[in-house]
Amino acid sequence: MGDERGFEDYLSRHMAHLGDAERYRARRKRQLLATYARALPASRDGELLEIGPGYGQWLEALRTDLGFARAVAVDVSTEVVTFCNRILPGSTVHVADTKAFLDQNAGRFERIFAFHVLEHVPRAELAPLLRAMWTALRPGGYGVIEVPNMANPATGGYLRYADLTHETGFAETSLRQALETAGFENVQCFEERVALQLPQDLLTIAFRAAMRAAHRFVYRGYQLPVPTVLGPALCASARRPGAPAA
Repeated sequence: MGDERGFEDYLSRHMAHLGDAERYRARRKRQLLATYARALPASRDGELLEIGPGYGQWLEALRTDLGFARAVAVDVSTEVVTFCNRILPGSTVHVADTKAFLDQNAGRFERIFAFHVLEHVPRAELAPLLRAMWTALRPGGYGVIEVPNMANPATGGYLRYADLTHETGFAETSLRQALETAGFENVQCFEERVALQLPQDLLTIAFRAAMRAAHRFVYRGYQLPVPTVLGPALCASARRPGAPAA
């Protein structure tokens, strides 16, 4: 990911059109905590990395809410870096080439998070980037991924083509294939969770359950294997083999 075209002003040119930034940040942060808190290491002392932090919700959750003081982020966009460092000074580093940064930090991180990053990576660069993530993890560390879910019949097409910087789309089988090809093991795909905090969250949970049942019916009707994950987001964790260093 050394090509910054389309990303330098990504927040203002694209993300700003998704709705009010502050409301979006708060809602997204609750959702990230509900979905990924279980993927974190028990110790707060390890180094964690987020690639492409966007509005900085997960980075803020890690450092401020959960006490992972050594969590950092990198991004190819100076706009994103400036935004995140305004919220969390010194937290985010600008890199011209994400893969090169990962290669230069072999075995450093206990977790690497990449939320809505892989769909922006050209196909030819995907395998090298995932292998570089593998390299930058400590043995026994985990990469944690979120991408738009192409297996969702209602949202897959929209999420694939609503952003001109999207290069590819993933279903559960192709994401697993990509991660295992890069050397990861114990690939687990799962649904994002809705944080139950507001009254409308109950409606969201009920709606998603109904749509999940309807989508399963569609897959069975076409005599296709029913994916485990049918929500709009496809979440996954994958382990770098080996025992953690003492």
